[in-house]
Amino acid sequence: MACWNAAIGRLQWSPVRRVCRVEARAKSSDMAVIAVEAIAAAALRTRLRSHSNVAVRVKASSWGILAGRLEGAKVEGRGWESPLGLTARIVDVEVGLVELDIPAVFAQQRIVLRNVPLGSARVVFNAGDFGAFLQHPLVSAAARTAVRGCPFLFDRAGVTIVPGSGSGCGCVLLSGTLPTNGQRYQLSMRPTRDGRAVAVAATPTGAMKDLAYLGQKKELENAGEQSRTISRPGWTAAAAGSIGAESLATAGSGEEDPLVSEELSRFFSGLLVDLQGAELTFDSMRISRGLSSDSGQRGLIGSETGDVAASGPVRSSGSIARGRFGGISVDDGEAVLELDLRATIRSFPPLDVRF
Repeated sequence: MACWNAAIGRLQWSPVRRVCRVEARAKSSDMAVIAVEAIAAAALRTRLRSHSNVAVRVKASSWGILAGRLEGAKVEGRGWESPLGLTARIVDVEVGLVELDIPAVFAQQRIVLRNVPLGSARVVFNAGDFGAFLQHPLVSAAARTAVRGCPFLFDRAGVTIVPGSGSGCGCVLLSGTLPTNGQRYQLSMRPTRDGRAVAVAATPTGAMKDLAYLGQKKELENAGEQSRTISRPGWTAAAAGSIGAESLATAGSGEEDPLVSEELSRFFSGLLVDLQGAELTFDSMRISRGLSSDSGQRGLIGSETGDVAASGPVRSSGSIARGRFGGISVDDGEAVLELDLRATIRSFPPLDVRF
């Protein structure tokens, strides 16, 4: 009889013990998810000069999170400003499989990647943001070979985002100079091919003033001597002659410069920005009016609410489970430029951010 009672006791209590063990494992996994999100968000905050919101959400199975394997991750930013003045109203980055060095995460509070996550990003600029972007060292360096291997200098001031009306897609008005021929240009940039490419119309507006022209030319020549990657040697004479020969537009005529237009269209359509390990490549652009933080939310990772006992997906903390984020809103009626980008994350940006 005693043996029979003991057997009955095991049958009665074993399922309860299994449930308790599963619940403990689930709680441990939930805590690991929360810890990873908190550490990543804190690491991003320390790398920004200012921000309105930083949020990180991850998706992982109960066993995967403990092994450092995430099924997906999303970073949300609102009102970000980098140490060198790169600003944006909205920054959303979403990647697929992420493999983390878990000992480094928990013991050293560092985000160390064991793979190269791939995904997408969305950046929303207002006019001031885009002006700062054009003058940022990363873009300025890329623009040093924008026109037939010669530099184009974008102006920070005077950027205007014009929303479309009816079936129009809108445009961005900006300006800049081409030191090789001493011309200033008014630029109109708009999306084409359903936003998958950028079309730039460059119209010469007049010659640069002599002192400004000579100063910029000397600065670029000095920079070219200091860095092999900034410009090609010999651009000052040969390249200027080539550009002058192919351009038929004259200042004040209202005609587009076909060469500069084509080269700047190619430059923006193929733009790649490397944020010290986070490579962002142009995918598409569009112009919107009155964008709010709740609009355009797409492709967010949503955690499932499956049975944790079956090692199902662990619900991440915060609102990613509902597929929505909070955040600042863009002023009603304010026109903004939205860029969709392909993201390749080779490493987490270091503490000494230089962008």
